[in-house]
Amino acid sequence: MARKDKIFEMLNHEALTIVELTERFGLTRGAIALHLKDLEAAGLIERNLREHTGDVGKPPAEYRASAGFEDRKSLAYPVVAPTMIGAVQQSLDEKTRTTLYSEIGKQLASHVDVTNLKTLKERLKAATNVADSLGAATHTENLSDAIIVRSYTCPIASMVREDGMCCVIIQEYFGNATGHRCVQECQRDTRLVCQYRIFKE
Repeated sequence: MARKDKIFEMLNHEALTIVELTERFGLTRGAIALHLKDLEAAGLIERNLREHTGDVGKPPAEYRASAGFEDRKSLAYPVVAPTMIGAVQQSLDEKTRTTLYSEIGKQLASHVDVTNLKTLKERLKAATNVADSLGAATHTENLSDAIIVRSYTCPIASMVREDGMCCVIIQEYFGNATGHRCVQECQRDTRLVCQYRIFKE
């Protein structure tokens, strides 16, 4: 495990100051500060002043792991996600599942900042950038009436293999992020190929 990861793991257990970290790891203050700077920039840790204990002077800054990163190294999602989708498939009919998956796609699209983006090209670029950061590898093909978004890697492949209707999630994601009608044309044979047709009008 890299030194920075070890520091993060320790800060998951308790809040520590730079001095305390130098003592635990036997590193210089500068070396610890560099790791903390990287972790803080990534949003993985936060800095606060330690509660005053009565000592003279300003209380030292202490660092702790940020809330929301408890599952940073979890390996559960590839197992839990398709299991959950399988349960949904058994419990809900097709219409209800379509509504559910559509809503998930809409909520995912809310993470794409298109506030100042006016054109379909700009909005689609922002949407594909987010999709690629989640594990896709998108390529676009410009047709006269539509833009095809294709990816040979699927960020939700294990879910799609459990229930092919999960492609609706990404369909609604692109549709809502771009503000244009989107239709999924995914191939779900032995190998998954994601394909979405986004209409220009």
